[in-house]
Amino acid sequence: MSIIGVMGGICSGKMLFCQLMKDMYDYKIVQFDQEIDLNKTAIQIYNNWNTPTIITAITTQEQIRVLKKRNYFHLIFLDASTYTRYRRYCKKHGEINFDDFVKLDDKHKYDLNFLELAKNCKVYLKNNSNTIEEFSNSLKQQMTKIIRPFRPDWDVYFMKIAYTVKQRSNCMKKSVGAVLVNNNKRILSTSYNGTPKVMKNCNEGGCDVCKESKTLDLILYKCMCIHAEEGCILELGITQTRNTTLYTTLFPCVWCCKALLQAEVSRIVYCEQGNWDLSLQIIQNLIKYDQIDIEQYIY
Repeated sequence: MSIIGVMGGICSGKMLFCQLMKDMYDYKIVQFDQEIDLNKTAIQIYNNWNTPTIITAITTQEQIRVLKKRNYFHLIFLDASTYTRYRRYCKKHGEINFDDFVKLDDKHKYDLNFLELAKNCKVYLKNNSNTIEEFSNSLKQQMTKIIRPFRPDWDVYFMKIAYTVKQRSNCMKKSVGAVLVNNNKRILSTSYNGTPKVMKNCNEGGCDVCKESKTLDLILYKCMCIHAEEGCILELGITQTRNTTLYTTLFPCVWCCKALLQAEVSRIVYCEQGNWDLSLQIIQNLIKYDQIDIEQYIY
């Protein structure tokens, strides 16, 4: 199940992209134009949701609004360098002055509010390829981005939540978000790093570490913040954390590792690697004894 929308600059290769998706993965091509009945066409597409469909010539916010009603639709932005697109335009339509092409390109970008529409795109693809074969091979290498699963798997789901939680952090050195989940895929607690509630926030001067120019790993012992992983455990108490999974945006530091071990968290999924050589060593030693499972997820 996949419905893909495509937009891009002049001569970025939108129709070629659609044709390749049709040839390689049997996608049905739908081209929007001014005469099409948007709502009627969208209903027809959604009624045949099990038919892989790719939609091109998307040029308005209303088209995007209607299509985004289904979460199995996503929008791709296809781009190429200005000079590459200029050469393609000349080959297709005849030679024109480069300045004239730039004016035409600017009209497309700004008069049609094209750059604002592009903010809806979740995938960005470059098409500076010189041949169809080269472009086809490039697409095959990026197909996991282009054809996305209808539903994210659990690790993707919870890690995205961790990154949303991270946005609440008030630490001025490093923002971290964490989510603690039980074996039934239910969220037990969420937390982000920041000073205890009785203190001023980091961004208000509550932690002196944030004022220092040294890197965080050199002065971590002076930090007044409660870390995101700690916060998840404190929210529950260690009697409820046994055999749970912790999703964290940053690999746990030493004192968080100790807290997680004491809480008997059985699995840690992280994205970013911190400069915590000691905590990594602690975890790696435990892996040898099958006491904890740790995985890096590339968000």
